[in-house]
Amino acid sequence: MIIDDIVGTLGVIINLYTYAMLHLGKMDAHRLPYSLLNLIGSLAIIYSLVYQWNFASFVIEIAWSL
Repeated sequence: MIIDDIVGTLGVIINLYTYAMLHLGKMDAHRLPYSLLNLIGSLAIIYSLVYQWNFASFVIEIAWSL
């Protein structure tokens, strides 16, 4: 794997972890950690998209970040 693949994969892991913790009741969607983890995960995925472009993925990650 190259660095953009690693960063993108970590972004996916962060987003999935955040989503799972929310649904397990371990994280509150109205608190800062939830928003920060979603933002970090999405930005990591966007970083990987700079190197391997996919418009649909870019659009969903921008929406997720916002």
